Amino acid sequence: MATYNRPECLGVAIRSVLRQTVRDWRLIVVGDACDDRTAAVIAAFADDRIAYVNLPSRCGEQAIPNSIGMALADTEYIALLNHDDVLLADHLQLALARLREAQSGLFVGTAAFARFSAAMTNGGRMPIFSEVTPVERELGDVFRFGSEAFEPCSAWVFSRDLFETVGPWRASALLYRTPMEDWLLRAWRAGVGLIQASEITVLRMLTHYQQAGGAHAYEWGHGEHAMVERMFGGSDPAEIRRAIRQGLESGLVAALPRPGFSQMLLKMMRRMTAQQEWLAERLLTQPMAEVYRRTGWDAFEQFCLLAGLGRGHAMTMALRLRTGEDLPPVPDFNELLAFARANLAAGR
Repeated sequence: MATYNRPECLGVAIRSVLRQTVRDWRLIVVGDACDDRTAAVIAAFADDRIAYVNLPSRCGEQAIPNSIGMALADTEYIALLNHDDVLLADHLQLALARLREAQSGLFVGTAAFARFSAAMTNGGRMPIFSEVTPVERELGDVFRFGSEAFEPCSAWVFSRDLFETVGPWRASALLYRTPMEDWLLRAWRAGVGLIQASEITVLRMLTHYQQAGGAHAYEWGHGEHAMVERMFGGSDPAEIRRAIRQGLESGLVAALPRPGFSQMLLKMMRRMTAQQEWLAERLLTQPMAEVYRRTGWDAFEQFCLLAGLGRGHAMTMALRLRTGEDLPPVPDFNELLAFARANLAAGR
């Protein structure tokens, strides 16, 4: 789990791990140069299965902290978890069952998304789950449509052998694509199979992008996470899934705007110019996806060069929305990994 200064959300996410029906797990939390609040939240759990390593310098994204955590893992399987997502209690159980049945591959579960919230009479905020990830998806789709259908990475579980095959996430500043897209496409080129489940096992709240007063997204309130925990914390996963599905069919949810998951890669740009649309229609095609799969040449890089988009453009925009920062220089991964291993071994 990668984290950066969202202690309220972090506690909710960790408690969702503690509620897993699979008990034989180890949680490695990798801080992106966090302040002392993060360490305090983790220490309060007093659980030997939870380890915390706080990196000495800021990465500004989850790619490097995620990769550090995966490299530190010594278990047969690896599961990712964002610091502001919530797992239903049977997430690991379902994922491991599917993985063992298939014997190899990348498990990507189904997530429910709340992009909006409603004010409650008690002053809290209720997240409104208005979308779920589609089951009809293939890894090759990432070439044309981006990784939205595979969000969040909290839905991913895979073997350590697969991690060794595909390798770590690469830093945004080195890529024209996002690190998630890059990793999924590398997995596709390596012939990794996709394993899916229609059952919702991950809750993702994007309501912090409802900014108020010019605040950055990470400064927005975290009441939705506490509300979800109060509502669903001790509930049977099947009951939670049923409640979400019923909500999806309600008139309120049906009236909300739904961005959908089959969009072009540059959704975060808010809009494309006519020239960029023209380029995308000709370069981001199924035949060009096949060229990438066979050769590794990514037409998206050519698209970015012609469209005037530099490396790391998507994450640069995301980080400014979240914290107001610019992407820091890319740190030396091996130095950070050595630091993390030393601190993990020392129990610091």
